[in-house]
Formats: sequence, structure tokens, C-alpha cells
Amino acid sequence: MGSEENPYLIDSIAKLRLMKDLDEAESIQHFKLVSNINMDGETWDPFEFNGVLDGNGFIISDVTINQPEGEDVGFFRKLHSDGKLINVQLSDISITGRNCVGGLVGRNYGHIDHSFVTGSVIGNGYFIGGLVGVNETGTLTNSNASGSVIGNNTVPDNPSSITMTSADSGTTAFIFDPQAGTGSGIGGLAGINYSGIVTDSNATNSVRGNITLGGLIGYNYYGTIDHSYATGSIIGNYTIGGMIGSNLGDITDSYATGNVTGNVTGSVAGTAIGGLIGNSFGYITNSYAIGNVAGTANSIGGLVGMGSSIVTNSYYEEIRTGQSYDNGMGNPRTSEQMQKGYADSTIGKEEIYTGWDSEIWDFGNDMEYPKLR
Repeated sequence: MGSEENPYLIDSIAKLRLMKDLDEAESIQHFKLVSNINMDGETWDPFEFNGVLDGNGFIISDVTINQPEGEDVGFFRKLHSDGKLINVQLSDISITGRNCVGGLVGRNYGHIDHSFVTGSVIGNGYFIGGLVGVNETGTLTNSNASGSVIGNNTVPDNPSSITMTSADSGTTAFIFDPQAGTGSGIGGLAGINYSGIVTDSNATNSVRGNITLGGLIGYNYYGTIDHSYATGSIIGNYTIGGMIGSNLGDITDSYATGNVTGNVTGSVAGTAIGGLIGNSFGYITNSYAIGNVAGTANSIGGLVGMGSSIVTNSYYEEIRTGQSYDNGMGNPRTSEQMQKGYADSTIGKEEIYTGWDSEIWDFGNDMEYPKLR
């Protein structure tokens, strides 16, 4: 029992809890759901996991975790490097923690595949994500999150003195906003992707917080993101992107469609606001953004707000983003140019998307933007 061929079968809350003890065996233990499990709002006490859980098409629903001072909070506190979550589905979650908070996993070192969560994730500190709080050298594939992600932080006594170090080693002051969520490193899928890999994944969450917010990932720190997208709206103060707040990694074949709004807080205007990425010093290839981008500072862009990225074959729709100024990071295009078949278009779609692989992208009909296959 517990082998890949003969896994432990899970069909109740009690057996879910037993996974904690069974997972402490020396060998990797395998578990499989064999029925839907409704938690009925019963408070769940998360634990670390290093086994393999196959959701098997079943759903764990109505999950509540309330640990407002907790670190590494999620249905699983940590997923270790040998751990795998496959086809694990959580619905109607309500999860509250402090730092490193995720709907499925607080901190991930393992592999999460074909898994999703729906519901609300709230963090009172940093690195808050719809699926995972921290993806640290882990992999997220074919997974998604929907609902809402909110970062809340206590307003300090002297907020104007707080600084954050930017990717170019400068410092920029920011002020916490008590009116909105004020956490940092908040993402629809993950708060931070720390040397991890995210592929074939998406997030449709609304995201609220203070700094370093993204529709998919808050902070991509030397991580890789490929074949993924975000559609939710993002509201914050500084370093905000439709897909990624701050990027020091590689982004390929990805897009964002959600609206991005940078608030004005005190004397500090919303800045480093981008349709795809707020602040980027990494690589962007074959990607685009079409959501509205709004803020009152200068560092705002249709694709990237600020930074010095190497951008290749990547675009933003200048009317929908509201950003016609070309800041040198991404190419502005009209909707006619980015969509297919407009009679008055002077540039064909195939010419616009030079270098884009039709086996990866579906260019759609005459009125559509490209979608990932």
C-alpha cells in the first residue's frame, strides 16, 4: 500500500488528514482521490507534503484556512522537491495567511500539474498567489487559478520612509495605501516564481495589493514563464503588470488581457505600470498585451512600464491599452494590425507576428487576437 501501483485511496476528510502521517514514511507515498470531498467550511490545518497526490478528476470543495499570522499557508504548507500534485482541484476556497500564501501550496519546491483552484486567497504580508505563494525552483504546468487574490499589510507609523530596492540597484520610495490591499509580491497564480518554471498555465483572478503585482506572477526572479496567460484586472500602487509585476527572467509565447491600474497614494503616483510587465530587466519574446493601462506617472507602457528588457517580436494594442507612446519596449500596433482580415489593414497578420509558431498560436478569425493552442 502506498506504491504507485497500489496508492492509498482518499474519500473523506479524515483520510485527507491521515496523509500527513503516512507521508512521513522513508519512501515516496502515493495517494489518489476516489470521490469528491466537501470540507463544509471546516477549518483545515495545512501540513508539508513530499508524496504524490493524484486528484483523479475529483474536487475538494469549501476549504477554509484562517491563519492570519501564518507563514507558508495553503492547502499544503510546503510541497517538497519529490512531491507531486497531479490533477488536484480545489473549489470555493477561503484562505488567509500572512506571508507566502497560496490556494494550493504555500511554498512549492516540487511539481504541480493539471491542477486548479477557485476562490479567495488573502495575505497580510508578502508573496501571495492564487495557486502557490512561492514557487521556489518548482514547476507549475497546465494549471490555473480563478477568483481573487488580495495582499493586505498593516500601515506603518512612518510609511514615507519605507523603500524598496529595484532591479537596477536604485531605490524608490513607496507609501502603503490603507484603502486597498497593500501586500507585496502578489500574483494571480503565484506571488513569486523564484528560479522556477511555469508553463501552459493561466490565471483569471482579480489581484489587489501594493507593490509588485501581476495577473499571473508578482515577481519573476530568474524564473521561466512559457505558453501562459492572465486575464484578470490588477490594481495597486507600484510595479504592476497585466501578467508580471517585476521580471528578471524569461517570458515566451505569453499574453495578458486584463486592465492594469496604478493608484496615486499621497504624493506618490502609480508608476512602473505595464500591460504585460511593470518593471522588466529580463527577456520577452513573442508576447503581447491588450488590457487598459492607467497611471499618472511617467513610467507607464503598453507592454512594459519601465526597465531595460530585451524585447523580441512582442506587441501591445495602442488603443485598448491607452498607450500610444513607444517607450522602446514592445511595438505599438492598431487593433486592425493585431487582428486578422481587416480590409484597411496595411500590414498582414503573418507579417506582424513574424517568428511566431502557428503550432503554438491560433491566430483566430477576422476579429480575434491570437490565442495559445
